[in-house]
Amino acid sequence: DGLGPRRAGMLGMSLLMGARGVGALIGPLVGGYWAGQRQTRMRLGIFFGFLSVAAGYIALGLAPTLGWAVATVILAHAGGSLIWVFSTTLLQLQTQDRFRGRVFSADFGFLVITMSFVTYLAGIAIDAGLSVQTLSVAVGVSAFLPAVLWLLALRLWRECRPDLIVLDLTLPLCGGDEVLRRIRAEDPDTRILILSARGQEADK
Repeated sequence: DGLGPRRAGMLGMSLLMGARGVGALIGPLVGGYWAGQRQTRMRLGIFFGFLSVAAGYIALGLAPTLGWAVATVILAHAGGSLIWVFSTTLLQLQTQDRFRGRVFSADFGFLVITMSFVTYLAGIAIDAGLSVQTLSVAVGVSAFLPAVLWLLALRLWRECRPDLIVLDLTLPLCGGDEVLRRIRAEDPDTRILILSARGQEADK
């Protein structure tokens, strides 16, 4: 109560910015512990991340106190960080080693461009008279759209899963061993029939 308006504003902004960092740390830590190396859980975790972003920003627009606002920002950015980490990990796992640097650079570049564009639009909306609370709720509601689209994509992915995979270990390029590793990382319960002309003891 002894703080002036300027100092109170600076303190509030500092706490909210710090809450973003806390959320960005908590999201991947908790999500990574839950998902482990299972790609199916990473995909599901992305869906939960979208829901967390939506709930966090809607709650931020309705927060009655600074403490509640800090908690909602932590929730929102925990979800956003979870989406980023899981989606990037899945992308890298599906990319050959020689392309990973370029793929990661392009992915990060598109992320920065998108964040800059959205931030610019938010600034224009606020300058036009839209309240920060209304904008926050609108951002939260808009996060439900990618959540629904991702849920539909997960359904299509489950429907396209094969009952049995026939794998030749002598595949060119990445090799059958690498393909087998990726399949097991994708879904350990996948049934695989291995066909190979390898007959050495070391190949067993």
